[in-house]
Amino acid sequence: MGAGFVHLHTHSHYSLMDGVPSPGELVRQAAALGMPAMALTDHDALFGAARFYRAAREAGIRPIIGCELTIAPAGYHVVALARDEAGYQNLCRLATLAATAAAAGRAGEAGVDREALWRWGDGLIILSGCRRGEIPALLATGRREDARRTARAYRERFGPDGFFIELQDHGFDGETDLNRELVQLAADEGLEVVATHNVHYTVAAQAVARTALGRLAAAARPAPARPDPGVFYMTSPDEMARRFASVPSALRNTLRIAEQCDVRLDPAGLRLPAFCPGQGPPDALLARLAEDGARQRYGDPLPGAVSARLEHELAVIRRLGLASYFLLLWDAVGWARRQGIPIGPGRGSAASSLVVYCLGITAVDPLAHGLVFERFLNPDRQAPPDIDIDVCDARRGELLEYIRRRHGADRVAQIATFATLAARAALREMGRALGVPQADVDRLARLIPPEPGITLEAAAAAVPALAQARQEPRLEELWRLAQAVEGAPKHLSVHAAGIVVSDGPLDEQLPLVHTGRETQLIQYPMEDVEALGYLKVDFLGLRTLTVIQRCRELVTQRGGVVPDPLPLDDPAVYRMLSQGGSEGVFQLETP
Repeated sequence: MGAGFVHLHTHSHYSLMDGVPSPGELVRQAAALGMPAMALTDHDALFGAARFYRAAREAGIRPIIGCELTIAPAGYHVVALARDEAGYQNLCRLATLAATAAAAGRAGEAGVDREALWRWGDGLIILSGCRRGEIPALLATGRREDARRTARAYRERFGPDGFFIELQDHGFDGETDLNRELVQLAADEGLEVVATHNVHYTVAAQAVARTALGRLAAAARPAPARPDPGVFYMTSPDEMARRFASVPSALRNTLRIAEQCDVRLDPAGLRLPAFCPGQGPPDALLARLAEDGARQRYGDPLPGAVSARLEHELAVIRRLGLASYFLLLWDAVGWARRQGIPIGPGRGSAASSLVVYCLGITAVDPLAHGLVFERFLNPDRQAPPDIDIDVCDARRGELLEYIRRRHGADRVAQIATFATLAARAALREMGRALGVPQADVDRLARLIPPEPGITLEAAAAAVPALAQARQEPRLEELWRLAQAVEGAPKHLSVHAAGIVVSDGPLDEQLPLVHTGRETQLIQYPMEDVEALGYLKVDFLGLRTLTVIQRCRELVTQRGGVVPDPLPLDDPAVYRMLSQGGSEGVFQLETP
């Protein structure tokens, strides 16, 4: 397998506030160093695993899905690598336990206990960990017999080909002696050794960025973060060969492990939940419901244009195997309307579908407005349909609870998103880390346009004065490091709208975070969930609908009558808008 070493202990910025590079940046650096494979082993979660997998495959590198797990209650570390599909499923279970404990902030319970690791250990390769691993920690304190007993327990559970003694050489005091003891222990216990490097950034110059992230994360902690020593960069195979010249088997075993790990995260198609209310096959049920809705909308017999459009749309939906998706939304939106939960009239490309309109999911007639179905669902593109449902924010929880009851709480989850370091925040944090005068940092920050989501690169392209200022000698390093951490995730959050309804229990398929009673969150961000073939459904809680509903109630209480549906051609509305009266009008009040 090509080069004589691959990295099996690496952290991306999904080791929140402890790693600098994105998964893609790590992959690009590994490719530049000529490595045929690499593992991603972020702390106690798999947040970046799916995008790491795609980036590695695109770069021609074998991706190894892993995680550095904290073993409770002592807080020891081990590295777990998925050997096969069963191993990936078990790693998801362990990452779910670890991330849930971290999200709950339960003191002394971070990570997973050994019982859980033993239970969900099939299909995993375990490395004994860095200096915070149990065996190195025991040896470092002179407890050699305890270290040997621990090694024997891991060997008995995972086998001699599934448990490796990890060696690291960062140049720290005591590492040489510790490695000598680890090598001897491995020989005595019939175990193999493996060389790793605790990677937290791609190049040494990014150490200051990791220090800054650590200080930012430590702001709410009693103990301040220590400066990074600058040794946790991605070392080359040649450098690792020099460091472990006396233990060549430790290098060879990195390739041996990489060859054993073969997990595929390629989607086999959309994973749709079955919709079987006992009323026939999904395609036939969808056709009947759509035709019934069309007769209510357009009369009976149906006009020829309506029949032709309906037949065309149903044929496309049938060919793409999407009937269950439309039935799921018909069921959920219909239930919400029956409960008096305000639902929006329709937004985005879904308003182009006559089937969606006839099912009562939207209230916009696509024929009357000349909307083209293929903008919503094009059989020549592989993109899944996207139906955004606006729902009264005060009652969105009721709708989600109904969906959990309807399809099974173990098959429904919300989707992770992350609060990230935006352009200005990245500049300010790196400015503090480098000791750049506050006036210079403020001068740069003020030049960044106040646009949502703008990046440093886009800002420099749009503002010549900023492009010129970033090239000043004392600001070049600031700019470079700010770009290195820009977009870094700070903490886990919940996507405002997206949920997944799966075709099976999600804890057997994906890493989760349990956030409350029957509520679970998929660790992967939205784009990764969709890339894996799961169909995201958007129920966006909208305060505007709550306001409109309250206004209706107030008008009724005062003896007034509110037309339903509301007219779309009220001259007073357009007069108000033409006079700039758009504050509080959803989607018209912002730039």
